[in-house]
Amino acid sequence: MLKHSLQLYIESLSGLSRPVWLLTAVMFINRMGAMVLPFVTIYMTQNLGFTLSETGIVMTCYGAGSFAGVFIGGKLADKIGAWIVQVTSLFLTGIGFFILRNVTSLEGFCILYFFLVFVADTFRPANMVSMGQLSKPENRTRSMSLLRLAINLGYGAGTAVGGFLALYIGYDGLFIVDGTTCILAGLFFILMIPRQRRTEEEKVAAIAEQKAGRSPYKDKQFLLFSFMVMLTAVTFMQLFTTIPVYFKEVFGMNEGQIGTVMAFNCFLLAAIEMPIIHHLEKKKYSKLKMCGIGTFLIMAAHLPFLLPGNGMILVWLYMLIITFGELINFPFASAHALDASDPANRGEYMGVYGMVWSVAFMIAPTLGFNLAEQFGWNVMWLVVAGIGLIGSIGYWFLADEVNKTALNIGNKPTTFEKPELVKDLKK
Repeated sequence: MLKHSLQLYIESLSGLSRPVWLLTAVMFINRMGAMVLPFVTIYMTQNLGFTLSETGIVMTCYGAGSFAGVFIGGKLADKIGAWIVQVTSLFLTGIGFFILRNVTSLEGFCILYFFLVFVADTFRPANMVSMGQLSKPENRTRSMSLLRLAINLGYGAGTAVGGFLALYIGYDGLFIVDGTTCILAGLFFILMIPRQRRTEEEKVAAIAEQKAGRSPYKDKQFLLFSFMVMLTAVTFMQLFTTIPVYFKEVFGMNEGQIGTVMAFNCFLLAAIEMPIIHHLEKKKYSKLKMCGIGTFLIMAAHLPFLLPGNGMILVWLYMLIITFGELINFPFASAHALDASDPANRGEYMGVYGMVWSVAFMIAPTLGFNLAEQFGWNVMWLVVAGIGLIGSIGYWFLADEVNKTALNIGNKPTTFEKPELVKDLKK
């Protein structure tokens, strides 16, 4: 049994290109230092003295900065290239974290956090463009899973260490380590991933191709898919915003315990996601319906908090369910976004995909903290679960609609996830 599991894990990692592995290594270094995000809401409420509503405002600024960052980052990736966008983002983000640790006022924190996240999130669409360019179409779901493996391993280690740093050394250490690892990731990127320079003729051809390509803002099915992603993200983002505060205030957990619980999510994903996704990918299941199942689990994870009982049992039950929901939803959602995008405007498509996550981060903390403050935690969990349920149903509806589009032109259902193929057949 163990030998079979190990063989399946090795098989799930095979066939991926060297550049994909290098991009993954950059992400691992970067995420290993991502210690601030899981604890920033606690830092603001406990150390800076912000109220829950004020904390929600700051996190909304985070979402606004992220929205602007992925919007501009997607356009820049198409115009000047994904390589330069990623390198610039990593270095400037590192500097930003060094500065942020000295800011204590609400207004200053809001402004600087906005610009820090703006710079940091120009990286995201550029990184997805690079992954789309460097991975084979049949390996995209696994490539995105490998990227998530690096994120989860790095984030898990960083979160676990970060919790104890915050508890025994202080929050200054979190900001310093996060900034340092961003700069180290930038250096690794420069040394290990060569920049592909285009000739003037190639640049002119690329611009002409972009103008002839589909616009994501006119792609109705992609926009509907993005809306479902946003509903999923609003539900999931409670993990990084309201959940740490809830664990501390309601269950009396300290930063070290919270970091350990968060790390469990990351390490469990790292251990089982690749072989599970590899198995599901071979089965040729609908990516959109897999997204719907994942969103349903993310939604259901919040319901145990409505039950009476031992706090730590509820905490671990929440982490277990949301981990499986995340495992199923996120790789398939990212792979579908790449499949559905027009290669000529992939940066812009990935920008839209990233923006819906940013919108969710603007909505999630404000909605969650205000509901908790005004009506109590139980009402907040019910509302969040309702949002997730709508998203889950929406994915299944969209899968059927895209499938019907393919069938109406005589295409086989197995290609319904690739609108560009459908349009080619129409021609």
